[in-house]
Amino acid sequence: MDIFTTKVKKFIFLTNKIQKVLFDQGKNNVFYEKSVVAVRTGGTEKEPVEVLVSLDFKNFKEVGAKFNENDKLTAYDGEIHNAVISLYDSGNQYFSPNMILNVLSGNKEYNTGRGKSATKNNQSKVILSLDKMRNTSIKIDASGEGRAFHKDDYQYSGNLLPFNFESGVSLNNNLVTNCIHLLRSPPLLEYSRLRKQLTTVNIDLLEVLSNRILHILIRDYLLKEILWMKYSRSRKRVIRYDTLQKYLCVEFSGTSDVKNHKIKILRDNVKKCLEYWVSKNFIKGYSEEKERNIISKVIISL
Repeated sequence: MDIFTTKVKKFIFLTNKIQKVLFDQGKNNVFYEKSVVAVRTGGTEKEPVEVLVSLDFKNFKEVGAKFNENDKLTAYDGEIHNAVISLYDSGNQYFSPNMILNVLSGNKEYNTGRGKSATKNNQSKVILSLDKMRNTSIKIDASGEGRAFHKDDYQYSGNLLPFNFESGVSLNNNLVTNCIHLLRSPPLLEYSRLRKQLTTVNIDLLEVLSNRILHILIRDYLLKEILWMKYSRSRKRVIRYDTLQKYLCVEFSGTSDVKNHKIKILRDNVKKCLEYWVSKNFIKGYSEEKERNIISKVIISL
């Protein structure tokens, strides 16, 4: 089977509350501890509006079943999910792990024409993430939300990413062993479209840092925060390093000098992203600020 793919020009971030909780390692334990989770999507304190969501990974049925930490959905899985829906939205139903990584790097290899393949280690991480989401069943009942906001009802039951791995597929004249065939639109993309809870950025804004998991998470966290700042005037133009560190689920251990060195590397990576986006006119500028003589946050100028 010969298939020619379409270049991704826009990267999609889903902004629905389900997505935010599902891939947040600090919050998504609730999905593994309860059979049905009510995700608040609006309303008031007296009349909250909720979407009912249940998760079933690899056919775990028991309430309170113990999940291996490696089986749980992570922020990295969320970025792989975003890359998949960006590929799909661009008109691709077939794609390779290498294409997913290429999208996450801002189409560097596509634009240079070098056609460099990602390392086997990086491709293996993508395949593991995809397999995890293929084996995750999700049920969404947004009928209450639909009634509250006079919007279309939405209900779904099935795979988080409905796809098959297929062999012997030729993508752009390259034979792909683990070709991903997405069978239909992913449910969270459909839900986000229905609720108009998604946003896009030009793909070249991702062309900074590397394809290391930590770098992807740093860059995309910053992008999402800045996009929210652009959307909401009331949103503070501040990114705190301790909040970013918490999102990354990293702890800096060792001596004081070692910790300071690791924190400096984190700050340097943040500044690399911000300086690149200044050059792309995505933001006007930024400045770091101190609290108690310690650099603790970045102020963004839009």
